[in-house]
Amino acid sequence: MPASSRYAFRQRYRKSVSRHYSPWWHAGFVYTGVAITLAVLWHSGGGYQWKHGLAALAGLLLFNIGEYIAHRWLGHHKRAWAKLFYQRHTVDHHGFFHHDDYNIDTVRDWRVVLFPAFLLPAVIVVFALPLGWLVGQVWQPAAGVVFSMGIVFGYGLYEVVHLIDHLPDHNRLTQLPGFRFMREHHRKHHHPKWSRHYNFNVSFPFADFLFGSYLKP
Repeated sequence: MPASSRYAFRQRYRKSVSRHYSPWWHAGFVYTGVAITLAVLWHSGGGYQWKHGLAALAGLLLFNIGEYIAHRWLGHHKRAWAKLFYQRHTVDHHGFFHHDDYNIDTVRDWRVVLFPAFLLPAVIVVFALPLGWLVGQVWQPAAGVVFSMGIVFGYGLYEVVHLIDHLPDHNRLTQLPGFRFMREHHRKHHHPKWSRHYNFNVSFPFADFLFGSYLKP
């Protein structure tokens, strides 16, 4: 997409955003919601042991794989039952950001970076809690709790890393080693040549390595 077309798209998108939209409320709901959920889950359990860390890691990696699958097969392939996701990702997000036009200009541009607020409670209710309960039945209740925490932490990590990916270049967070790596990993994904083939992970590239879609930044 030529630079002039991208500029026009950005202007149209910004005009379509409700004047009542608050980026601070949006981000606050997501990040505070993740923190509160993690705290509630932790205090709901007990008897934690070091071995339960494996359950937390499993939950985090499962979210990473889920993030990859949703991004690759729903975000970049139009399905009738997931057309809203495709619209928000391929049409809006990739229309707004290009590998050489990669940064947000104002905080209201967070609207095109962060997931819709309703997705967090949906992930908690539909995935984190039921799967955690299942792990708790198979292993131990404490393992089930931290498994759920791993999923919720993975969601929060995604939202943190993705926002930092698109912050202006001069922002110090973009220069921290891990964030800088993932920023360039994600920038490569925004190249039209690679967007449907490589670098679908945003939080960390576990599933990209696992499924052979990692392209070095």
